[in-house]
Amino acid sequence: MELTHNLPKGPNTPRSLRLMKFIFQPIKYLDDYAKAYGDTFTIQGSKGTPIVYFSQPQALQRIFTADSSQLDAGRGNSGLEFLMGENSLLLLDGDLHQRQRQMLTPPFHGE
Repeated sequence: MELTHNLPKGPNTPRSLRLMKFIFQPIKYLDDYAKAYGDTFTIQGSKGTPIVYFSQPQALQRIFTADSSQLDAGRGNSGLEFLMGENSLLLLDGDLHQRQRQMLTPPFHGE
C-alpha cells in the first residue's frame, strides 16, 4: 500500500526542465528547492513516482535506522538497473537488501 496524500510540497516544474537542471547543476537544483520548499520536499520522478528529499540530519538518521520493512528504496531506484545490475544493493529491499548489506559490511570495516 502506498500513501501519497501526506507528502511534503514540491515543485511542479516540467520534468524535462528539472532533469536538465539536475544534470548540469545538481547542487543548485537541490539547494533551490530546499530554499523554496524547506528541508523536506517532494519531486515527481519518472512515471509520476514521488521522490521525497530530506536534508535534516535528524530525518536522515531516522531513515537510516528504520526497520528495512518500512522503506522501499530499491523500488525507487529501479531506473538504475540498466547501469547497476538487478542485484545491486541500491535496487534491493527488505531481507534481501539486509543480507547483501551485511555481507559487504566487513570489507568496509577492515575485517
